[in-house]
Amino acid sequence: MYSVYEPVPAKRPDTSYQPVSNNDLSPPLGEKVISYPANPRQHRRSRIFLHWLWHCLSLLWIGPILVLLYLNFSKHVIGASAWCPRGNCDAEATTDNAIKRAYQFDRQDHDVNGALQFVAKALEVWFVFIATSLIYDIAILFAKKGRGLPVGYLLSHLEFADIRYIFNPLLWTSPMPHRNSIPEKRTRIIKLYLFAIFTALLTILANLMGPATAVLVLPTLQWVQTPHMMNQTFNDTAVMYQPSGEHLFSGCSNVQLLARNYSCTQEVYGPSLDDWAAQSVSTSRQAKTLNGDFVVGSSQEAALTFLFNGTAQDLIWIPNRQVLRSMSHEYRKTSGLLADAKEPEYPDKVYNNSLETFLQRQGPSLGVQFGCYAGNITDFTLDDNRWVRCYTGWTSPSDYHTNYTKCLRLGVDFNDTKYNSQFYLENNAKNAPDPET
Repeated sequence: MYSVYEPVPAKRPDTSYQPVSNNDLSPPLGEKVISYPANPRQHRRSRIFLHWLWHCLSLLWIGPILVLLYLNFSKHVIGASAWCPRGNCDAEATTDNAIKRAYQFDRQDHDVNGALQFVAKALEVWFVFIATSLIYDIAILFAKKGRGLPVGYLLSHLEFADIRYIFNPLLWTSPMPHRNSIPEKRTRIIKLYLFAIFTALLTILANLMGPATAVLVLPTLQWVQTPHMMNQTFNDTAVMYQPSGEHLFSGCSNVQLLARNYSCTQEVYGPSLDDWAAQSVSTSRQAKTLNGDFVVGSSQEAALTFLFNGTAQDLIWIPNRQVLRSMSHEYRKTSGLLADAKEPEYPDKVYNNSLETFLQRQGPSLGVQFGCYAGNITDFTLDDNRWVRCYTGWTSPSDYHTNYTKCLRLGVDFNDTKYNSQFYLENNAKNAPDPET
């Protein structure tokens, strides 16, 4: 750098000069120093380097934005909490610690979302700096070429962030030449209007960037579709045929099942049947005395409980127990209650990193029309292998006021035209009569 002295008018009328020695480098009184770079070319290069360095740093803004776009469009799952280091946030939904873990995750989500608000604001400010630099560079290019830059655009890089700037008349009228000015070329007017449109677009983007980055940065709680089981097509129901296979019911043999004697299921289903009967009595009394609703009741199959659907008139719909057993097995796998829960179709990470999981399975349901009647039993013997049993006091579901007699074919050699089953309702109370068939 080198310095020269520039004389300025003295404040006193005396115009004499003060002697200055050759060794005195300080400027004379009343004069100011104008400094120039010793190497203007090197100074210009450093300015260009800093200019391009700033542009390179500005382009780095694209990196986190692309990452956020990828995570959002790929529906990336963080886990049961927004703060989930290494992607492992075991919610422990099937343990006694589930409520405590959910409360802990809720506090973590609150803190993380608060911190991410600052991240979203930083990305917004970063974008405004980039847009400001871009508008300033374009304005400088217009100022250096041709007839310069209109006065209305001199501060556009400082004013564009305000949404009201797009309604500024100078933004849209500055490209037009004034009456007494030299006519402008049409290409220059078009370029100036393109600059105005570009600035207006950046104004809109700068004002939308805040909520846009917040949407991308802040995680949301949502349901995620997990891989489902192989689709199967329902063909028909085997309710018309007696069940077979000793693995179906514990304690039942094929001989008993083929004879349509299901009393062997009492060990498993006896208590649940008693409970269902008790629920029916209870809800009947509630409906009669307290003007309540008739609730059909619930039952259990393996690890699941289910409700009887009594919304249809004169019918109760019951889910197929084979479907319930399959769902129970799947539930035990997903909840980690089985030793083979590491199977590929049941990834632990998907379910353990979830606050709540719904298992859905489509399967057949059976509609049952039933009633409870009290009457006399009469048997009519046809031969040694066949007889007919009739029950009095039966009423039709469509006519509860008329009593009928219900007759069933029993025995063999009826050409498969009889479909009825027998089972026992045991009474364990003292002095109870023998179980009726």
